[in-house]
Amino acid sequence: MKTDNSTIIEHCLTRFGNDVRFLREDGSVLPARAMVQPAWTRMKLHFEEKAGKAGRYVPLYFYYIGPACINILQETEDTVLLCGGEKYYFTQKEAVTVAGTVQYYRGILKQFKEEANVSDD
Repeated sequence: MKTDNSTIIEHCLTRFGNDVRFLREDGSVLPARAMVQPAWTRMKLHFEEKAGKAGRYVPLYFYYIGPACINILQETEDTVLLCGGEKYYFTQKEAVTVAGTVQYYRGILKQFKEEANVSDD
């Protein structure tokens, strides 16, 4: 029985996925194809509003499914994922394996939407 279905998953990502880029802290860029979709959680994740230096932001969470050839477990906390002009950071990462063979990687991404400061003049 064949346990390595990673090529099937990579084909699906190539056909239906998004163009993404990993921006690493050393300045290197790694292009890939992956699926990035909003996380609908039925209140399992807390969607909170926080204040930052640039204003208020609401962290938005997304599911990530990526190819077996890009090991997201080795990416640092400073690695940024770019997709559709938005920036994302991994909050959770894991490998999906069958019989000890990695089929794909999945994770939870957090996106920061910054609001402009409004002054009352």
